[in-house]
Amino acid sequence: MALPQLDEQAVGLPTSGTYEVQYTILADAPYNQSAANAKLTKITYNADGTFTIDGVTRSVQYILKTSIGPYSPSYPVMMIKATGGANILLAAPGFDLSKWIFVMPTMGSFQTGVGMSYVAAGATEAEKNTYSRGMYAGVAGWTGKCFLAGALIATPNGQVPVEELSAGDEILCFDCEGNKSVSIIDYVYKGKNQNWFPDFNTESCPVVIKENAIADGIPNSDLTVTPEHCIFIDDFFIPVRMLVNGDSIYYDKSTTDYDFYHIYLNNHSIIEANGLRTESYLNDNSGVFEEDALYQNNIEHEWNINSAANLNTSAEFVKPIYFRIIERISIKQGSDKGRMEDKTSIKNDISLLDQNGRIFECLRKNGNIHIFHVKTDSHDMAIQSNVFVPSDDIGPFIDDRRNLGALIGKITVFSDQDSHTYDKHLQEDAVVGWHSKENTHSRWTSGSGKLEGIISKKDNFNIIAIEVL
Repeated sequence: MALPQLDEQAVGLPTSGTYEVQYTILADAPYNQSAANAKLTKITYNADGTFTIDGVTRSVQYILKTSIGPYSPSYPVMMIKATGGANILLAAPGFDLSKWIFVMPTMGSFQTGVGMSYVAAGATEAEKNTYSRGMYAGVAGWTGKCFLAGALIATPNGQVPVEELSAGDEILCFDCEGNKSVSIIDYVYKGKNQNWFPDFNTESCPVVIKENAIADGIPNSDLTVTPEHCIFIDDFFIPVRMLVNGDSIYYDKSTTDYDFYHIYLNNHSIIEANGLRTESYLNDNSGVFEEDALYQNNIEHEWNINSAANLNTSAEFVKPIYFRIIERISIKQGSDKGRMEDKTSIKNDISLLDQNGRIFECLRKNGNIHIFHVKTDSHDMAIQSNVFVPSDDIGPFIDDRRNLGALIGKITVFSDQDSHTYDKHLQEDAVVGWHSKENTHSRWTSGSGKLEGIISKKDNFNIIAIEVL
Protein backbone atom coordinates (compact mmCIF):
# COMPACT_ATOMS: atom_id res chain seq x y z
CA MET A 1 0.00 0.00 0.00
CA ALA A 2 1.58 3.31 -1.06
CA LEU A 3 1.70 6.12 1.44
CA PRO A 4 -0.36 9.22 0.65
CA GLN A 5 1.82 11.93 -0.91
CA LEU A 6 5.03 10.70 0.72
CA ASP A 7 7.44 7.81 0.87
CA GLU A 8 8.44 5.79 3.91
CA GLN A 9 11.80 7.56 4.26
CA ALA A 10 10.29 10.93 5.15
CA VAL A 11 11.53 11.94 8.60
CA GLY A 12 9.68 15.16 9.26
CA LEU A 13 10.65 18.82 9.28
CA PRO A 14 14.03 20.33 10.25
CA THR A 15 14.47 22.17 13.55
CA SER A 16 17.05 24.70 12.39
CA GLY A 17 17.41 27.45 9.82
CA THR A 18 14.60 29.26 7.97
CA TYR A 19 12.11 27.62 5.63
CA GLU A 20 8.57 27.89 4.30
CA VAL A 21 5.92 25.94 6.11
CA GLN A 22 2.18 25.53 6.59
CA TYR A 23 1.18 26.89 9.98
CA THR A 24 -1.80 26.95 12.31
CA ILE A 25 -2.47 26.85 16.05
CA LEU A 26 -4.56 24.05 17.54
CA ALA A 27 -6.52 24.47 20.76
CA ASP A 28 -6.17 22.13 23.74
CA ALA A 29 -9.76 21.11 23.01
CA PRO A 30 -11.96 19.89 21.33
CA TYR A 31 -10.74 16.34 21.01
CA ASN A 32 -10.72 16.21 17.16
CA GLN A 33 -9.51 19.24 15.18
CA SER A 34 -8.95 20.06 11.52
CA ALA A 35 -5.89 21.98 10.33
CA ALA A 36 -7.28 22.71 6.87
CA ASN A 37 -7.15 26.45 7.63
CA ALA A 38 -3.33 26.46 7.89
CA LYS A 39 -1.57 29.28 6.07
CA LEU A 40 1.80 29.41 4.31
CA THR A 41 4.49 31.37 6.13
CA LYS A 42 8.15 31.13 7.20
CA ILE A 43 9.64 29.77 10.39
CA THR A 44 13.08 30.71 11.71
CA TYR A 45 14.91 28.87 14.48
CA ASN A 46 16.96 31.40 16.41
CA ALA A 47 20.40 30.97 17.95
CA ASP A 48 19.03 31.41 21.50
CA GLY A 49 16.77 28.36 21.17
CA THR A 50 13.60 30.31 20.39
CA PHE A 51 11.75 30.30 17.08
CA THR A 52 9.91 33.00 15.14
CA ILE A 53 6.83 32.33 13.03
CA ASP A 54 4.24 34.73 11.63
CA GLY A 55 6.08 37.61 13.30
CA VAL A 56 5.91 36.16 16.82
CA THR A 57 8.91 34.77 18.73
CA ARG A 58 8.28 31.98 21.20
CA SER A 59 10.22 29.51 23.33
CA VAL A 60 10.04 25.75 22.77
CA GLN A 61 8.61 23.61 25.54
CA TYR A 62 8.82 20.37 23.55
CA ILE A 63 8.41 19.16 19.96
CA LEU A 64 6.18 16.36 18.67
CA LYS A 65 6.90 14.39 15.48
CA THR A 66 5.38 11.26 13.98
CA SER A 67 6.91 7.88 14.69
CA ILE A 68 9.26 6.18 12.26
CA GLY A 69 10.17 2.62 11.42
CA PRO A 70 9.36 -0.06 8.83
CA TYR A 71 5.67 -0.11 9.82
CA SER A 72 5.39 3.42 11.20
CA PRO A 73 5.93 5.98 8.42
CA SER A 74 6.80 9.53 9.36
CA TYR A 75 5.26 12.59 7.74
CA PRO A 76 6.68 16.13 7.32
CA VAL A 77 4.36 17.36 10.06
CA MET A 78 5.21 18.34 13.60
CA MET A 79 3.83 20.29 16.52
CA ILE A 80 5.77 22.69 18.71
CA LYS A 81 4.36 23.00 22.20
CA ALA A 82 5.44 26.55 23.00
CA THR A 83 6.03 27.92 26.48
CA GLY A 84 2.71 29.41 27.51
CA GLY A 85 0.74 26.53 26.04
CA ALA A 86 0.33 27.28 22.30
CA ASN A 87 0.05 24.15 20.10
CA ILE A 88 1.77 25.25 16.87
CA LEU A 89 1.19 22.79 14.05
CA LEU A 90 3.63 22.84 11.12
CA ALA A 91 3.52 20.95 7.83
CA ALA A 92 5.54 20.94 4.63
CA PRO A 93 4.02 23.14 1.88
CA GLY A 94 2.93 20.15 -0.22
CA PHE A 95 1.30 18.16 2.57
CA ASP A 96 -2.50 18.01 2.23
CA LEU A 97 -3.71 18.73 5.76
CA SER A 98 -7.36 18.44 4.70
CA LYS A 99 -6.96 14.65 4.75
CA TRP A 100 -6.15 14.55 8.47
CA ILE A 101 -7.81 15.17 11.82
CA PHE A 102 -5.60 15.89 14.83
CA VAL A 103 -6.64 14.10 18.00
CA MET A 104 -5.69 16.14 21.05
CA PRO A 105 -5.15 14.37 24.37
CA THR A 106 -7.57 14.50 27.28
CA MET A 107 -7.78 17.98 28.75
CA GLY A 108 -5.21 18.67 31.44
CA SER A 109 -3.13 15.58 30.72
CA PHE A 110 0.62 15.48 30.35
CA GLN A 111 0.49 16.38 26.69
CA THR A 112 3.38 14.66 24.95
CA GLY A 113 1.27 12.81 22.39
CA VAL A 114 -1.17 13.89 19.70
CA GLY A 115 -2.88 11.59 17.21
CA MET A 116 -3.07 12.04 13.42
CA SER A 117 -6.17 10.35 12.01
CA TYR A 118 -6.33 9.82 8.24
CA VAL A 119 -9.81 10.88 7.09
CA ALA A 120 -9.37 11.42 3.34
CA ALA A 121 -12.60 11.18 1.36
CA GLY A 122 -13.13 7.64 0.09
CA ALA A 123 -10.41 6.13 2.29
CA THR A 124 -10.95 2.49 3.23
CA GLU A 125 -10.74 1.33 6.84
CA ALA A 126 -7.46 -0.41 6.01
CA GLU A 127 -6.02 2.85 4.65
CA LYS A 128 -7.23 4.80 7.69
CA ASN A 129 -5.61 2.28 10.02
CA THR A 130 -2.36 2.21 8.02
CA TYR A 131 -1.83 5.93 7.59
CA SER A 132 -3.06 7.19 10.98
CA ARG A 133 -0.38 7.52 13.61
CA GLY A 134 0.79 9.34 16.69
CA MET A 135 2.94 12.41 17.13
CA TYR A 136 5.25 12.14 20.13
CA ALA A 137 7.58 14.44 22.03
CA GLY A 138 10.80 13.40 20.37
CA VAL A 139 10.17 9.71 20.87
CA ALA A 140 10.27 7.27 17.96
CA GLY A 141 9.47 4.15 19.86
CA TRP A 142 8.69 3.17 23.42
CA THR A 143 11.15 2.25 26.15
CA GLY A 144 9.47 1.91 29.54
CA LYS A 145 11.61 0.28 32.19
CA CYS A 146 14.73 -1.08 30.53
CA PHE A 147 18.45 -1.69 30.60
CA LEU A 148 20.80 -0.45 27.92
CA ALA A 149 23.56 -2.62 26.50
CA GLY A 150 26.45 -3.09 28.90
CA ALA A 151 24.36 -3.48 32.04
CA LEU A 152 26.00 -6.28 34.04
CA ILE A 153 23.34 -8.61 35.45
CA ALA A 154 24.15 -10.78 38.47
CA THR A 155 23.90 -14.51 37.77
CA PRO A 156 25.13 -17.61 39.65
CA ASN A 157 28.14 -17.52 37.31
CA GLY A 158 28.99 -13.85 37.85
CA GLN A 159 28.03 -10.66 36.07
CA VAL A 160 26.79 -11.08 32.48
CA PRO A 161 26.04 -8.25 30.01
CA VAL A 162 22.30 -7.99 29.53
CA GLU A 163 22.63 -8.30 25.76
CA GLU A 164 24.18 -11.78 26.22
CA LEU A 165 21.29 -13.15 28.29
CA SER A 166 18.46 -15.21 26.82
CA ALA A 167 15.50 -17.33 27.82
CA GLY A 168 16.47 -20.27 30.03
CA ASP A 169 19.48 -18.55 31.61
CA GLU A 170 19.74 -18.41 35.38
CA ILE A 171 19.67 -15.07 37.20
CA LEU A 172 20.10 -14.06 40.84
CA CYS A 173 17.06 -12.59 42.61
CA PHE A 174 16.67 -11.08 46.07
CA ASP A 175 13.82 -10.50 48.49
CA CYS A 176 13.34 -7.29 50.44
CA GLU A 177 15.55 -8.58 53.25
CA GLY A 178 18.39 -9.37 50.85
CA ASN A 179 17.98 -13.15 50.80
CA LYS A 180 19.24 -14.62 47.54
CA SER A 181 17.59 -17.08 45.16
CA VAL A 182 17.93 -18.24 41.56
CA SER A 183 15.29 -17.75 38.85
CA ILE A 184 15.07 -18.77 35.21
CA ILE A 185 14.67 -16.06 32.59
CA ASP A 186 11.42 -16.42 30.66
CA TYR A 187 12.24 -13.92 27.96
CA VAL A 188 14.64 -11.12 27.04
CA TYR A 189 13.09 -8.46 24.86
CA LYS A 190 15.30 -6.26 22.70
CA GLY A 191 13.96 -3.01 21.26
CA LYS A 192 15.30 0.12 19.61
CA ASN A 193 14.63 3.72 20.55
CA GLN A 194 15.38 7.10 18.98
CA ASN A 195 15.15 10.51 20.60
CA TRP A 196 15.07 13.37 18.10
CA PHE A 197 15.11 16.24 20.59
CA PRO A 198 16.98 15.27 23.76
CA ASP A 199 17.19 18.90 24.92
CA PHE A 200 13.40 19.19 24.86
CA ASN A 201 12.48 15.65 25.80
CA THR A 202 14.20 13.64 28.51
CA GLU A 203 11.58 10.88 28.64
CA SER A 204 13.60 8.82 26.18
CA CYS A 205 17.06 9.97 27.26
CA PRO A 206 19.07 7.18 28.89
CA VAL A 207 19.98 7.79 32.53
CA VAL A 208 23.54 7.08 33.65
CA ILE A 209 24.01 6.07 37.29
CA LYS A 210 27.71 6.63 37.89
CA GLU A 211 29.92 4.31 39.87
CA ASN A 212 29.49 4.86 43.63
CA ALA A 213 26.51 7.22 43.10
CA ILE A 214 24.26 5.51 45.66
CA ALA A 215 26.89 4.24 48.09
CA ASP A 216 30.47 3.05 48.01
CA GLY A 217 30.57 0.31 45.39
CA ILE A 218 26.91 0.83 44.43
CA PRO A 219 26.85 0.65 41.54
CA ASN A 220 30.30 -0.88 41.08
CA SER A 221 30.57 0.64 37.57
CA ASP A 222 28.49 3.06 35.50
CA LEU A 223 25.01 1.69 34.78
CA THR A 224 22.71 3.02 32.04
CA VAL A 225 18.93 2.52 32.16
CA THR A 226 15.81 4.31 30.94
CA PRO A 227 14.17 6.99 33.12
CA GLU A 228 11.23 4.86 34.28
CA HIS A 229 13.45 1.98 35.35
CA CYS A 230 13.27 1.49 39.10
CA ILE A 231 16.02 0.93 41.60
CA PHE A 232 15.46 -0.71 44.99
CA ILE A 233 16.54 1.55 47.81
CA ASP A 234 15.44 1.81 51.46
CA ASP A 235 12.94 -1.04 50.98
CA PHE A 236 11.06 0.52 48.07
CA PHE A 237 11.31 0.87 44.30
CA ILE A 238 11.93 4.39 42.95
CA PRO A 239 11.97 5.39 39.25
CA VAL A 240 15.51 6.54 38.57
CA ARG A 241 14.23 9.75 36.90
CA MET A 242 13.31 10.96 40.40
CA LEU A 243 16.96 10.84 41.48
CA VAL A 244 18.57 12.60 38.51
CA ASN A 245 20.89 15.34 39.80
CA GLY A 246 22.90 16.16 36.69
CA ASP A 247 26.13 14.87 38.20
CA SER A 248 26.29 11.39 39.70
CA ILE A 249 22.95 10.50 38.06
CA TYR A 250 22.31 12.28 34.78
CA TYR A 251 20.49 12.19 31.46
CA ASP A 252 22.77 11.11 28.63
CA LYS A 253 21.59 13.48 25.89
CA SER A 254 24.42 12.41 23.57
CA THR A 255 22.90 8.94 23.11
CA THR A 256 19.91 9.42 20.83
CA ASP A 257 19.72 6.04 19.08
CA TYR A 258 20.08 2.94 21.22
CA ASP A 259 18.98 -0.63 21.90
CA PHE A 260 17.18 -1.47 25.14
CA TYR A 261 16.47 -4.74 26.94
CA HIS A 262 13.75 -6.08 29.24
CA ILE A 263 14.35 -9.11 31.42
CA TYR A 264 11.07 -10.93 31.99
CA LEU A 265 10.84 -13.52 34.78
CA ASN A 266 7.90 -15.60 35.90
CA ASN A 267 7.41 -13.10 38.72
CA HIS A 268 8.52 -9.51 39.04
CA SER A 269 11.75 -9.65 41.03
CA ILE A 270 14.50 -7.65 42.64
CA ILE A 271 17.63 -8.33 40.60
CA GLU A 272 21.09 -6.81 40.55
CA ALA A 273 22.82 -4.81 37.81
CA ASN A 274 26.37 -3.52 38.29
CA GLY A 275 25.98 -4.25 41.99
CA LEU A 276 22.84 -2.12 42.30
CA ARG A 277 19.51 -3.68 43.32
CA THR A 278 16.95 -2.99 40.62
CA GLU A 279 14.00 -4.72 38.94
CA SER A 280 13.09 -7.24 36.29
CA TYR A 281 10.35 -6.18 33.89
CA LEU A 282 6.87 -5.59 35.32
CA ASN A 283 4.16 -5.56 32.66
CA ASP A 284 1.96 -2.76 33.98
CA ASN A 285 -0.06 -2.43 30.75
CA SER A 286 2.60 -0.42 28.93
CA GLY A 287 2.24 -2.72 25.93
CA VAL A 288 5.82 -3.48 24.99
CA PHE A 289 5.05 -7.11 24.12
CA GLU A 290 1.75 -6.58 22.33
CA GLU A 291 3.16 -7.05 18.85
CA ASP A 292 5.88 -9.52 19.74
CA ALA A 293 4.65 -12.98 18.73
CA LEU A 294 7.65 -14.63 20.43
CA TYR A 295 6.28 -13.84 23.86
CA GLN A 296 2.78 -15.07 24.62
CA ASN A 297 2.66 -14.86 28.43
CA ASN A 298 1.77 -11.16 28.37
CA ILE A 299 -0.10 -10.94 31.65
CA GLU A 300 -0.84 -7.50 33.02
CA HIS A 301 0.42 -6.83 36.54
CA GLU A 302 0.04 -3.99 39.00
CA TRP A 303 2.47 -2.18 41.24
CA ASN A 304 2.15 -3.00 44.95
CA ILE A 305 0.04 -6.06 44.11
CA ASN A 306 2.21 -8.16 41.78
CA SER A 307 5.51 -6.33 42.29
CA ALA A 308 8.45 -7.71 44.27
CA ALA A 309 8.38 -4.62 46.49
CA ASN A 310 6.19 -1.55 46.70
CA LEU A 311 6.67 1.49 44.50
CA ASN A 312 7.08 4.76 46.41
CA THR A 313 7.09 8.07 44.51
CA SER A 314 6.04 10.34 47.35
CA ALA A 315 8.18 13.43 47.83
CA GLU A 316 8.33 12.70 51.57
CA PHE A 317 10.15 9.44 50.83
CA VAL A 318 12.19 10.30 47.74
CA LYS A 319 13.42 13.79 48.67
CA PRO A 320 15.70 12.73 51.58
CA ILE A 321 17.22 10.01 49.39
CA TYR A 322 17.78 12.54 46.58
CA PHE A 323 19.64 14.92 48.90
CA ARG A 324 21.55 12.05 50.48
CA ILE A 325 22.91 11.20 47.02
CA ILE A 326 23.65 14.89 46.40
CA GLU A 327 25.59 15.02 49.68
CA ARG A 328 27.86 12.23 48.44
CA ILE A 329 28.85 14.51 45.54
CA SER A 330 29.69 17.29 48.02
CA ILE A 331 31.89 15.04 50.10
CA LYS A 332 33.66 13.62 47.05
CA GLN A 333 34.20 16.96 45.30
CA GLY A 334 34.55 19.18 48.34
CA SER A 335 31.82 21.42 46.90
CA ASP A 336 28.61 22.92 48.25
CA LYS A 337 26.40 21.08 45.77
CA GLY A 338 24.74 19.21 48.62
CA ARG A 339 23.56 22.54 50.03
CA MET A 340 21.67 23.48 46.88
CA GLU A 341 18.53 25.59 47.21
CA ASP A 342 15.61 23.58 48.56
CA LYS A 343 12.68 24.97 46.57
CA THR A 344 9.20 23.94 47.60
CA SER A 345 6.98 25.88 45.20
CA ILE A 346 6.93 28.30 42.29
CA LYS A 347 4.39 31.07 41.77
CA ASN A 348 3.90 32.76 38.40
CA ASP A 349 2.69 36.29 37.70
CA ILE A 350 -0.39 36.46 35.50
CA SER A 351 -1.89 38.73 32.86
CA LEU A 352 -5.17 38.61 30.94
CA LEU A 353 -5.59 38.18 27.19
CA ASP A 354 -8.96 38.92 25.58
CA GLN A 355 -10.56 37.58 22.41
CA ASN A 356 -9.22 40.55 20.44
CA GLY A 357 -5.61 39.83 21.38
CA ARG A 358 -5.33 42.66 23.89
CA ILE A 359 -3.18 42.05 26.97
CA PHE A 360 -4.13 43.46 30.38
CA GLU A 361 -1.49 43.61 33.09
CA CYS A 362 -2.23 43.50 36.79
CA LEU A 363 -3.08 46.96 38.19
CA ARG A 364 -2.30 46.08 41.77
CA LYS A 365 -2.13 43.19 44.22
CA ASN A 366 -3.87 42.82 47.55
CA GLY A 367 -2.25 39.78 49.10
CA ASN A 368 -3.09 36.89 46.78
CA ILE A 369 -5.70 38.92 44.89
CA HIS A 370 -4.64 40.28 41.47
CA ILE A 371 -6.74 43.22 40.23
CA PHE A 372 -7.32 43.91 36.51
CA HIS A 373 -9.21 46.67 34.71
CA VAL A 374 -10.44 45.34 31.35
CA LYS A 375 -12.32 46.73 28.35
CA THR A 376 -16.09 46.57 28.21
CA ASP A 377 -16.03 44.39 25.06
CA SER A 378 -13.62 41.81 26.50
CA HIS A 379 -16.17 39.01 26.68
CA ASP A 380 -13.81 36.00 26.53
CA MET A 381 -10.46 36.11 28.27
CA ALA A 382 -7.60 33.83 29.22
CA ILE A 383 -5.28 33.90 32.21
CA GLN A 384 -1.75 33.97 30.78
CA SER A 385 1.41 32.99 32.63
CA ASN A 386 4.70 31.21 32.20
CA VAL A 387 4.66 27.49 32.85
CA PHE A 388 6.79 25.28 35.02
CA VAL A 389 7.16 21.54 35.48
CA PRO A 390 7.41 20.64 39.18
CA SER A 391 9.72 17.68 38.57
CA ASP A 392 12.06 19.92 36.56
CA ASP A 393 11.82 23.25 38.35
CA ILE A 394 11.41 22.18 41.97
CA GLY A 395 13.18 18.84 41.87
CA PRO A 396 12.87 15.37 40.29
CA PHE A 397 11.74 14.03 43.67
CA ILE A 398 8.38 15.69 42.91
CA ASP A 399 6.46 13.13 40.84
CA ASP A 400 4.50 15.74 38.90
CA ARG A 401 5.42 16.26 35.25
CA ARG A 402 2.50 18.48 34.31
CA ASN A 403 3.05 21.85 32.68
CA LEU A 404 1.63 24.13 35.33
CA GLY A 405 0.80 27.79 34.87
CA ALA A 406 -0.97 29.44 37.82
CA LEU A 407 -3.09 28.01 40.62
CA ILE A 408 -6.32 29.99 40.52
CA GLY A 409 -8.97 30.22 43.21
CA LYS A 410 -11.91 32.61 43.41
CA ILE A 411 -12.60 35.03 40.54
CA THR A 412 -14.87 38.04 41.07
CA VAL A 413 -16.12 40.45 38.40
CA PHE A 414 -17.11 44.01 39.41
CA SER A 415 -19.02 46.40 37.14
CA ASP A 416 -20.83 49.68 37.65
CA GLN A 417 -24.02 47.64 37.97
CA ASP A 418 -23.13 44.77 40.29
CA SER A 419 -20.57 42.12 41.16
CA HIS A 420 -20.63 38.38 40.65
CA THR A 421 -18.44 35.31 41.08
CA TYR A 422 -17.08 33.59 37.97
CA ASP A 423 -16.61 29.89 38.72
CA LYS A 424 -16.69 27.93 35.44
CA HIS A 425 -13.07 26.93 36.07
CA LEU A 426 -14.13 25.37 39.39
CA GLN A 427 -17.44 23.85 38.30
CA GLU A 428 -16.94 22.43 34.79
CA ASP A 429 -14.88 19.30 34.15
CA ALA A 430 -13.33 20.18 30.78
CA VAL A 431 -12.20 23.79 30.41
CA VAL A 432 -9.72 24.85 27.73
CA GLY A 433 -6.31 25.61 29.17
CA TRP A 434 -6.99 24.13 32.61
CA HIS A 435 -5.77 20.92 34.19
CA SER A 436 -8.18 18.41 35.70
CA LYS A 437 -10.04 19.44 38.84
CA GLU A 438 -8.37 18.33 42.07
CA ASN A 439 -10.63 20.10 44.57
CA THR A 440 -13.56 22.54 44.72
CA HIS A 441 -11.67 25.75 45.55
CA SER A 442 -8.71 25.98 43.14
CA ARG A 443 -7.43 24.73 39.80
CA TRP A 444 -4.19 24.86 37.80
CA THR A 445 -3.97 26.45 34.38
CA SER A 446 -1.64 24.98 31.77
CA GLY A 447 -0.31 28.45 30.92
CA SER A 448 -3.38 29.90 29.20
CA GLY A 449 -6.59 29.19 31.10
CA LYS A 450 -9.69 30.32 29.23
CA LEU A 451 -12.37 32.39 30.97
CA GLU A 452 -15.23 32.03 28.53
CA GLY A 453 -17.97 34.64 28.79
CA ILE A 454 -16.47 36.28 31.87
CA ILE A 455 -17.82 39.69 30.79
CA SER A 456 -21.42 38.97 29.86
CA LYS A 457 -22.59 42.46 28.96
CA LYS A 458 -21.23 45.87 28.08
CA ASP A 459 -20.81 47.85 31.25
CA ASN A 460 -19.04 51.15 31.67
CA PHE A 461 -16.60 49.75 34.19
CA ASN A 462 -15.18 46.24 34.62
CA ILE A 463 -12.77 45.07 37.29
CA ILE A 464 -11.69 41.43 37.60
CA ALA A 465 -10.20 40.18 40.87
CA ILE A 466 -8.36 36.86 40.60
CA GLU A 467 -7.08 34.85 43.55
CA VAL A 468 -3.65 33.35 42.76
CA LEU A 469 -2.70 30.69 45.30
